[in-house]
Amino acid sequence: MDRYQWLLFLHVAGAFLLLGGAVIAGVFNVTALRRERPSEIALLLGLTRWAVVAISAGLLLTISVGLWLVHNAGYGYGDAWIVVSLVLWFLSGFLGGRGGRMQRETRALAERLAKGN
Repeated sequence: MDRYQWLLFLHVAGAFLLLGGAVIAGVFNVTALRRERPSEIALLLGLTRWAVVAISAGLLLTISVGLWLVHNAGYGYGDAWIVVSLVLWFLSGFLGGRGGRMQRETRALAERLAKGN
């Protein structure tokens, strides 16, 4: 395998980590919404921290290897599809960070309520 194929493999692996972690976090969040006991909600939202590890690794791999891949393949950083993908990458990171803050606050509230019961 040459460098391009390795870079492409790592870039796609990062995308799978990113999407897989997002799906797992989504499943835990939806499951937490269907629970009534604060202790169960806190547990499920606490489990999303493991999904955040995969999401973070995926974000790091996709951007770093993706930019290296653009350079290695000889594409221009000003090409429309590259600019759009970078904008979407930053947007997903921003929105994920905001959602993560809300989930942390919800988990903290559920933990406080669970201790009070």
